[in-house]
Amino acid sequence: MTRLVNLCVLAGLGIGIGMHVCPGEVALATEGLSLQELLNRIEHADGPTERLRAAEEIARFGGLAVPGLCGLLRHEDQRVQSHACLALIRMGPAAERAIPQLSRMACDPRAWTREDAIFALGQVGPAANPAVPILGGVLQVEDRRLRKRAIQALAAIRTPDALRTLAAPLHGDDSELKMQLLRVFQELGPSAAVVRPNLLDAALTESDRLVCDELYLTLGTLGDAILDDLLALFEHSSKTSSDAYSEASAAVTAKRSSIASHADIRRRVVMSLCRMRHAAGMAVPTLHRALEDPDATVRFWAARALCESGASDSTTRTALMRALTDADADVRWGAARALRNIEFRDNSANSCNDNRSALVARKEL
Repeated sequence: MTRLVNLCVLAGLGIGIGMHVCPGEVALATEGLSLQELLNRIEHADGPTERLRAAEEIARFGGLAVPGLCGLLRHEDQRVQSHACLALIRMGPAAERAIPQLSRMACDPRAWTREDAIFALGQVGPAANPAVPILGGVLQVEDRRLRKRAIQALAAIRTPDALRTLAAPLHGDDSELKMQLLRVFQELGPSAAVVRPNLLDAALTESDRLVCDELYLTLGTLGDAILDDLLALFEHSSKTSSDAYSEASAAVTAKRSSIASHADIRRRVVMSLCRMRHAAGMAVPTLHRALEDPDATVRFWAARALCESGASDSTTRTALMRALTDADADVRWGAARALRNIEFRDNSANSCNDNRSALVARKEL
C-alpha cells in the first residue's frame, strides 16, 4: 500500500510527514475542543488536514492524552494510527507512558506505523531507555530507512545503554552502517565518552582502512576522555623492541599487529589529536616528537595538529621552523601554515592589547 502520510517527516518540519496542505486552506477551529472531542476528530475526521490539526491540539494536553492515543494506536485504520503517533511525537517526553505500546509497534515488522513509533520513542528521550533492546534489534534489519530511524532514536535517548547499543554494530561487517554510526558519535562529541572502550577496541581491530580512519577521527571528538589512551597508543607504536612493552601493551600490539602497521597507527593517533583541536594541548610534546617521525604522513599530520592545537610556545615554534626544511613538501606546507597561524594569533592578541591600552588612555584623559 502506498503510504499517504509519512508522519516522521511532517513532525520534523513541524507539520507532519509527506502531507501537502494547500496554502489557501482555512485552519480548522479545533481550539477549545475537549480532549475526547479531539480524539474523536482523529478517528472520524473528514480528511487528513482535520486529523493533522486535531493531532497537534491533542499534543498540548501532554500526558493526559496518552491513554486515549494508545487506544488509537490499536485502531484498524492506519491513518488513525499514524496521526496518533504524530501527536505522541509532538508531545515529546510527556509521552513516556506510551513507551510499552510504541515498543510493541517498533518491533512488529507488520506494523504500518513502525517507523513513526521508532521516531516517537526517540522523541521521548532518556525515559525511553526500556525500548533500547528493541531499537538495537532494528539496527539489524535490511530496511535502511528503519535502521536510520533507530540510529536517530538511540542517539536521542542518549543513555549509556543506548550509546553502547549504537556502538555494538561497529564490530560487524557492514561498513556502510559503521560509517553512519561513526558520524552520529562525532556529532555527539564528548557526551559519547561512555563508549570510549568500544570505539578504541573497534579501532584496533578494524580491517577496512577507510572505516579505521573514521574510527580514529571519531575518537578525537571525545575530548579529554580519550587523550591518555591516544598518547599511550602513540608511545606503544613508536617502540621497535617487543621487550619494551608492558604485558598490557603487548596484548594490544598482538591484537592490532595483523591489522595495521605501526606507522599507520601513529598517523591515525595524530589525526585524532588534530581533530581534538585545543583539547590536545596536553599532547603538544608528543606532537613535537611526531614531527621527527620516520613516516612523512605522520609528520604532516603532526604539523596540522600543532596548528589546530593553538600551541605557540617557543619549543613549538622551533620544532615547526625545523620542519620547514623537511624533505617532504606536504610537511613543509603544514609547518608553514602552522607558523602563519601562530603569527596571526600573535598579531590579533597585540591588536587587542593595543585597543585596550588606547581605551585606558582615553579614560585617563
